[in-house]
Amino acid sequence: MPLRDHFGTDGKDWTTIHGGLPMIVATQLNARLPARYRAGLNIRIGGGREIDIGTFELDAFEGDTGFPDSSGGTALATMTKAKATYVPESTWDDTLDWMETDDFEVLIYDRNGERELVAAIEIISPSNKDRVEQRRLFTSKCSTLLKYGVSVSMVDFVTDHPANLYGCWLDEWGKIDKNLADPRSPIYAVTLRERYRRGRKRIESWYWPLAIGEPLPTLPIWLTESQAVPLELEEAYEQTLKDLRLA
Repeated sequence: MPLRDHFGTDGKDWTTIHGGLPMIVATQLNARLPARYRAGLNIRIGGGREIDIGTFELDAFEGDTGFPDSSGGTALATMTKAKATYVPESTWDDTLDWMETDDFEVLIYDRNGERELVAAIEIISPSNKDRVEQRRLFTSKCSTLLKYGVSVSMVDFVTDHPANLYGCWLDEWGKIDKNLADPRSPIYAVTLRERYRRGRKRIESWYWPLAIGEPLPTLPIWLTESQAVPLELEEAYEQTLKDLRLA
């Protein structure tokens, strides 16, 4: 099914598409991934962040700790409640304009041994593109993922902002992709990955400019340096529109 403009005259259903497409993509990939891998979702609206806090059980006790003290005996440990102390007035008080961005991601993990992230598929939202700071935050995130060997794909249907985040990422590194025509297409799909070649780390990319009314490409999603699965964007997009009654 040809790509529609979900930000222009075709309606205001982009949030529905962005909410539905990741699930279809994850379902499609889980049907094709080897058993050791699993695709899951990470969708966060408005820049909300999940914080994983490690917790430790602290038992109040008095007795043999098993650690020798300086005298050669065993140390005793006791716990007491901390007393409230005087806190001076703060030296600075003002507001901060936190960057509110949305995350629509499909993440693929290798479940053998440690749960290792191997691929990230980013469905670009308007909040990723509409400010310089947000664009830098997104491209920095992509660079970090690539540095740790994670395959990164970007799927950008956002027609109401001219920024091309793949182009922004290239600009930050001073690199050129001859397939990135001038003017740059505001909608596109690309996969990036790091690999060793001739003893050096290199970045490879597979880039497609998109166009309203045209079919969508198939992206390679890399699991290892020599193993990839296809992401059939056309199939996933068509299924999303059908399931959400937007077709």
